[in-house]
Amino acid sequence: MDLSQYLEAYDISQRQFALRLKVQPLTISRILRKLQDPTLEMAVRIENETYGKVTCRELLGDKSKKIGKKKQRSNSKDSNDKLKLRVGDKTRP
Repeated sequence: MDLSQYLEAYDISQRQFALRLKVQPLTISRILRKLQDPTLEMAVRIENETYGKVTCRELLGDKSKKIGKKKQRSNSKDSNDKLKLRVGDKTRP
């Protein structure tokens, strides 16, 4: 369920929802019109406020996948750095 479906199903106005989240109604409007992506913090707040009916994954779309990939990339970079140290080790003949 996306955010607009949630608001319609539970008869909640954008203004009411914004008040619940303690943000400006314009922020909710921009998120709904896809003019602004919610921050990770905002996505979590929306998921909590909707009791999980609207998830962070739905709100962030592909960005939620990129967050996990960044962690993997940083780990692989560390592995590459270790490998470079071993290759450049002076104890090799």
